[in-house]
Amino acid sequence: MEAEEYRRLYECERSYWWYRGLRLTVVGMLKRLGIGREHRVLDAGCGTGRLLREIQHELAPGSLGFDVSPHAARYWTQEGLGQVCLGSLNQIPFANATFDAVVCVDVLECDGVRVVNLADELD
Repeated sequence: MEAEEYRRLYECERSYWWYRGLRLTVVGMLKRLGIGREHRVLDAGCGTGRLLREIQHELAPGSLGFDVSPHAARYWTQEGLGQVCLGSLNQIPFANATFDAVVCVDVLECDGVRVVNLADELD
């Protein structure tokens, strides 16, 4: 995404119903799974960091996140996040079995994908 899109996202995340509901849903699921203060959650593709901040505040302070975009990284300090880094889902910058849970929400997964017209494919 472009820098301007991250700015808009950051501005909307605090109050827009979708993001508020998403955070409540993810945090609620993690609670039901038994995730608590002693656990570590990875937010893979954390974007501007608002969900990660919520996870750290509500559940597991030792949680970490990463995102591929330096545009997203500009907002991490504004969210008070120090446990974040740049990284790709294709090469996760942490060792296996480092985390008790992993979340990956609203990550664009279509970079480099060939778009096809199914009607053309069926001919």
